[in-house]
Amino acid sequence: MIVGIDVSKDKLDVYVLSTKKHDVIKNTKASIKSFFKNKLNKADLELVVFEATGGYERFLHAYMLEEQIPYHRAHPTRVHAFAKSKGFFAKTDRIDAYILARYGKQDEIIPNSTTNQNQLKIQEYSARRTQLKDMITSEKQRLKIIVFDKEMSVCHFRPSGNEFDEIVYHISCFWIKCF
Repeated sequence: MIVGIDVSKDKLDVYVLSTKKHDVIKNTKASIKSFFKNKLNKADLELVVFEATGGYERFLHAYMLEEQIPYHRAHPTRVHAFAKSKGFFAKTDRIDAYILARYGKQDEIIPNSTTNQNQLKIQEYSARRTQLKDMITSEKQRLKIIVFDKEMSVCHFRPSGNEFDEIVYHISCFWIKCF
């Protein structure tokens, strides 16, 4: 059974190719778990295909890893080119889920190598560390051009050195667990 899932911020459009069934579920951990447990037989799943959406797919990705379900996290440009080659020009979430399922049926589409939960945590902590560094840099640059109320600016934004250090610590711990 090949399943295509179109991911958006609040919902997932799920299309099962073999049964031609379409469902819409919330993009939450609980909804994803419930759907896979109640509507799909894990043993029958050949491949679950979804696009990398800049983070909205994280709950789904984590569930695939947790349950060891074969998945392919597709590059949106490749899926778009595939859709055009098959004559699909309309774009709805339902059609996108169908296209993802068809895309997954190709012989050259193989499951992604299994990433473990620790690697996902490293990615999340690294992203947060980068956000904090960027915020600190922006604030330092802004402070250089402020004429009045520099004290107010510093009081409103003083990122905790502890949070930054804690994130670096977590990255180190997860990195050690991965290798």
